[in-house]
Amino acid sequence: MKARILIAFVFIFLVKTNVYSQFTGGVQDGYASGTSIKKIIADTIVVSPIPTLVYCAGAAINIDFFARITFNAGNIFTAQLSDASGSFASPVSLGTLVGTTSGTINGTIPLITPAGIGYRVRVVSSNPFFISQPNASNITVKALPVITASSNSPICEGAALNLTSSLAGADSYSWTGPNTFTDNVQNPTIPAATAAAAGVYNVSATVSGCSNSATSTVVINASPGLALAVSDASICNPAAGNVIITVTNAQIGYLYELRTSGGVALTPAVTGIGTGANLNLTILQANAPAATTTYSVYASIGACTALALTDQPIVSVTAAIPQTITGTTPLCIGATNIYTSTTAGGAWSSGTPANATVNAVSGLVTGVAAGTSIITYSLISGSCTNTATKTVTIDAPIAQTITGTSPLCIGATNIYTSTTPGGAWSSGTPANATVNAVSGLVTGVAAGTSIISYSVVFGACTNTATKTVTIEAPVAQTITGTTPLCIGATNIYTSTTPGGAWSSGTPANATVNAVSGLVTGVAAGTSVITYSVVTGSCTNTATKTVTIQAPVAQTITGTSPLCIGATNIYASTTPGGAWSSGTPVNATVNAVSGLVTGVAAGTSIITYTVVTGVCTNTATKTVTIDAPIAQTITGTSPLCIGATNIYTSTTPGGAWSSGTPANATVNAISGLVTGVAAGTSIITYTVSTGACTNIGTKTVTISSPIAQTITGASPLCVGQTSLYSSTTAGGTWSSGTPANATVDAITGLVTGVAAGTSIINYSVITGACTNTANFTVTVNPSPVITASSNSPLCEGQNLNFNLVAPGATSYIWAGPNSFSDNVQNPTIASITSAAAGIYSVTATIASCSSTTTTTVVVNPLPSLTFVTF
Repeated sequence: MKARILIAFVFIFLVKTNVYSQFTGGVQDGYASGTSIKKIIADTIVVSPIPTLVYCAGAAINIDFFARITFNAGNIFTAQLSDASGSFASPVSLGTLVGTTSGTINGTIPLITPAGIGYRVRVVSSNPFFISQPNASNITVKALPVITASSNSPICEGAALNLTSSLAGADSYSWTGPNTFTDNVQNPTIPAATAAAAGVYNVSATVSGCSNSATSTVVINASPGLALAVSDASICNPAAGNVIITVTNAQIGYLYELRTSGGVALTPAVTGIGTGANLNLTILQANAPAATTTYSVYASIGACTALALTDQPIVSVTAAIPQTITGTTPLCIGATNIYTSTTAGGAWSSGTPANATVNAVSGLVTGVAAGTSIITYSLISGSCTNTATKTVTIDAPIAQTITGTSPLCIGATNIYTSTTPGGAWSSGTPANATVNAVSGLVTGVAAGTSIISYSVVFGACTNTATKTVTIEAPVAQTITGTTPLCIGATNIYTSTTPGGAWSSGTPANATVNAVSGLVTGVAAGTSVITYSVVTGSCTNTATKTVTIQAPVAQTITGTSPLCIGATNIYASTTPGGAWSSGTPVNATVNAVSGLVTGVAAGTSIITYTVVTGVCTNTATKTVTIDAPIAQTITGTSPLCIGATNIYTSTTPGGAWSSGTPANATVNAISGLVTGVAAGTSIITYTVSTGACTNIGTKTVTISSPIAQTITGASPLCVGQTSLYSSTTAGGTWSSGTPANATVDAITGLVTGVAAGTSIINYSVITGACTNTANFTVTVNPSPVITASSNSPLCEGQNLNFNLVAPGATSYIWAGPNSFSDNVQNPTIASITSAAAGIYSVTATIASCSSTTTTTVVVNPLPSLTFVTF
């Protein structure tokens, strides 16, 4: 009974329920791998028989279909065309219809469909998705004939228009075109075509019932107008520029070309395209004709033959007449000259009338200002403007200023000069003064005056100037003053006329101030003192001999420097003189005995004076008084036994000594103090500065060091810590290899970082001693472990753990439901859901342990429910 019910249930399921199938790999029915296709045992969509089974590509096709169900809103029915073998591996859409039930899809066979006789059609729905069976009969699709249209366009009016169709052997042809043209041959011709024949032509050809068409555009160019006006031109030879020939209102798009009157093209070609406005055809200056020439202008468009315009342009040519200007240059300002040229009757002009003007008719040039101006002459003959130029230079007269001395003394000479050299000199009163005509040398002859004249020609100008020279008589001089003088002594000399200049004939013996006349003895001997004074233009002189006596040089001897409070007797070359101190607050001296006493730090000039003959002889000596320098010793105290420190004092360069070398020694030169034993020693420093010996002392204390011993645990495991300590607390800790073990610098807490060793260093200061110790800590590695199981598993199965822990010697497992074990790979038999969860395991190598976890998933058994029918 149950078996019969089950069979019936399966049958109903297959009939009433859609069957879904999914395929993989390639394409099935035109759908990609992985697409779910829904079909039904009895076809849900049925394509009706297609009445017409032969079509041309691009033809309309109507597909009727029957739907056995009502489809969802928004459903789209699509008619699909197979390939020529009936395969829907790559279906082509013919058309669509939006609907929920039976209908007709109005489609079109694509133009690109290949010809074939085995095409089929099917219908596909979108919501829900169904595919119909193809139609029952093969469909034939015929390709459209391939056709193109062309012609011999563009052509000119009156030429034959030849139309061409590329498809030969068609069943029929049909041509249409402008001006009501029709024809039914493959390649028709229109003889003597007019402008009305221009436009688009269409041809249609039919092969086996299928038609296709093509078009061709025809351009017909109109003949050019030949009655356009063309301008003439007049030029000079040689040409001064390009030659322009103008075509009036040149037709748009037409090519115009200037040729010889016989129709020969010019080289280079002279052409232009018409725009409806006037068109300039340009003959380049280099190609301008040398004689009067007649040309023709030809017009053409497209492939049409060029035709000559009726109006022929003429280029008239006139020969130029070279001009040469004759006239004087340079001219002086205010001077004039008439300029002429080769051919009379032209016009004159000046380029710079501010410098020179010219009469436009007569050619009279007038100098106005210094400089130049280009004088231009222009003469018109025929088409030629003949010109010539000449530069005229205008010179300005140069004002002359005579330079020379005046007044002059009788018998004196002076060369006079003027602004511009090379002129001639003359004297108005040669009885008073003469002048050389060439050199300008003026000579005083007698007291009085004379006018000196100068004349010089420069450029186009004659320049003159005058100067009055006065001639004067001299005054006799007598010198007064003391002689003899001592070396170093002075005396003011005077003469008859004050205001002159003094000089010494032998300044090595006696000098004289040039202005004041102060004579100074320099060395034993004589010297001629000369006085010179100018009165008017005369230099008056006189002389006097002065005798100089030598003093006795004094040399002071005595000690310097002296220390404050010290004394020394000074002496000099000649005894019997007197002593004095320049700065008695620093040093005093007895006026008779020369006893010098140091008073205060500084200097004083000690002076000695003694008279010999007319000379008072003096000497000086600077005495320096030194002050003692207080010495302050700088250096470290206390020091540790064996420690050293360089002591220094205020003044370097002295000597060092130790009062108790058994406790501390000191290097006599460098001041290096070395601790020897616990206790003290007085360090003494002695240094001389100038005349003073300076001493300083300092007591140094020597301390003993304290030996340090480090205590702490070793070895440590990675991650384990130990608090290290040493003999004396309060020092600083460091690790030699912090990659293996670190240590807190203050607390001494050592932490294992990685397997290996590290030297732990400790440093502490007691008194002057830095005490150190070190300790090597060993860090052992923790085991590297990985835990796993056969999870997930179902209730009732055995749970097997797997621990990878190379080198481990002990294990501790813990987990859900109070689980624990101490084997490496434990097993829990017939687990329940209470065994699900996180399990931890700790493995130990030596004294170092590592812990890891693994998660276990326990799935419950499925619940089965049996239904009895």
